Amino acid sequence: LLQNDSHASAMGVIIPIWYTCSIISIISLFTTAIIDPGILSRYRERPDPSWRWNESAQSFIPPDAVFEPDLNLVVEGYHHTCIFTGTAIGRNNLTPFFFFVGFGSFCFVMDIILLVLAFKN
Repeated sequence: LLQNDSHASAMGVIIPIWYTCSIISIISLFTTAIIDPGILSRYRERPDPSWRWNESAQSFIPPDAVFEPDLNLVVEGYHHTCIFTGTAIGRNNLTPFFFFVGFGSFCFVMDIILLVLAFKN
C-alpha cells in the first residue's frame, strides 16, 4: 500500500509538470513558426560599408546575414531552416526555437518516466 501511495503521489506531481511543459513546447513551436526570423529586404545599393554583395540573393547583405536558397530569403542572424515549421530560424525567432527544443526534450524525458511508472504498477 505504501508503494502505491508513493506511486500515486509521484504521478500527481509529474503529470501536471508534463502538461505544463507540453503546452510551453507547443506554444514555442507555434511562436517560432509565426515570428519573422529576421528577413531582410533586398538592397541594390550598399546601405553600410560593412555590407557585402551576395550574388545568389542579388542584394547587399550585412555580415551576420545569410541567403537561404531553399526559402529564397536573406535572414539576419541565420541559424538553420526548421524542418518542423518550414521556416528559417534566425535572430528574431531563435529564443522561442530554443524553448521548443528545451521543453520538447524535457517532455520526452517526462514521457519515459511516465511510461516506467505506468508499467511499474
